Amino acid sequence: MSSTIYLSLVPGDATGDLNVDLDDFVVLKQNFNSGTLPAQGDADGDGDVDLDDFVLLKANWGAAKNRPIIGNPTGSGVYVVPVQPLFADGATPTDVKQGKVGDCYYLAALASVAVVDPDRFPHLIAELGDGTFLTRYTYVSGEVAIARLTMEVAVNTSGGTIYAGIRGDTWVALMEKAFAHFRYGADSYESIDAGWPDGVYRALGLDSHSDWTWNYPDLPQYLADCLEAGQAVTLVSQTTNVGPIVANHVYAVTDVVRDAGGVITGVQLYNPWGSYLEITNAQLLAGFRLVTAVQA
Repeated sequence: MSSTIYLSLVPGDATGDLNVDLDDFVVLKQNFNSGTLPAQGDADGDGDVDLDDFVLLKANWGAAKNRPIIGNPTGSGVYVVPVQPLFADGATPTDVKQGKVGDCYYLAALASVAVVDPDRFPHLIAELGDGTFLTRYTYVSGEVAIARLTMEVAVNTSGGTIYAGIRGDTWVALMEKAFAHFRYGADSYESIDAGWPDGVYRALGLDSHSDWTWNYPDLPQYLADCLEAGQAVTLVSQTTNVGPIVANHVYAVTDVVRDAGGVITGVQLYNPWGSYLEITNAQLLAGFRLVTAVQA
């Protein structure tokens, strides 16, 4: 049975946007935690917004999908529920650490959004408190689906995660797990091996634009303008290594580097392998072939 729940519940709009979706659950949960209640959100139709509404909305997400297990690249490993919180200190690029699947394009896109819009992620993933979580995914058609999945992640015999690493919080590992569930309907980590950032932005509900880097006469300034406008940006590298830039890899753009006079001399990137990289303008122009930016 599919764990994808298409939203049709009419009562329970806690945000006033005329839709009942993950945002409503998040708002109700936040309000219960703070001891206050929203004006909307009467999911059971009794005229009151109370604990019953929270329970009813939670129940409407259906049974939890257990785990994507097809195509485990290590051929071994067990699944455990991590003890770390979903968000320890908000979403940051350094939460991202790639594991044993070739989804740098996905993780770099997550890191790039964390640079400019970290508050987006609590509206895309929410922990239910019973060992499961909800996640929202936007298909190419624009249709939005929500799935409920268990919080288990794959670990190896030494206890380290096989796929995306856990660096104090779990949102990256769980969002990667959900992407493996949704992408192509394959429910497989194998299905997320290789791709392009524009598809990830679309899955996050964002529109983006991709173009060859050589179509930008002043690429460093273009990147600076994107970041200034609050647009997430990723770069796809050339097919051969250029200096410290890894070939056929995707990086998140996190900042531009300026000299004492304010002139842009390079850019700061985040490598989804788990570290920042600062490069010169010359390395930028020589080392990358595709730039993708979220549209304002």
